[in-house]
Amino acid sequence: MKKFFVALAASLCLALAFAPESKAQLSTLSFGDYHIVSVTPVSFTSLAGVMNISITNPGKKITISNINGMVYKDGIPFLIGSADDIVIAPGTNAVNVSGHASLQTMTALFALLANPTIDPSRYTFDMTAEVTVRHKARTVTKKAVPLSYILKAM
Repeated sequence: MKKFFVALAASLCLALAFAPESKAQLSTLSFGDYHIVSVTPVSFTSLAGVMNISITNPGKKITISNINGMVYKDGIPFLIGSADDIVIAPGTNAVNVSGHASLQTMTALFALLANPTIDPSRYTFDMTAEVTVRHKARTVTKKAVPLSYILKAM
């Protein structure tokens, strides 16, 4: 579960940076080191956590809100997650991303317990978020992004 939280939080942030719809505003962002600040079980199938990401933003302040994602394993919903709003000020920032992730079914929990190793090629994710720059908001949506693509970018 902890690996999925990391993958989900990183994927949501990185997907925004690589989203073609937002290249004009986000292409200048660069992502540095990241680490888990905390991971806390919320229930038998849910985690809440905080991840710290180093982001360099040479442009204007960017706000990313309404961040939601779904991870699929072999095309079947596996994990749903969301993150709190992120404000990326100009300059180099250490941004804390708080989020929540939940397994979709008990079957997903048993599959994870039976085989805790993760093969990224079997997973894809969908995500949506609203990106605001200079009081102009745009919704960014990505569908069926291979998790392996995002993990390579990290």
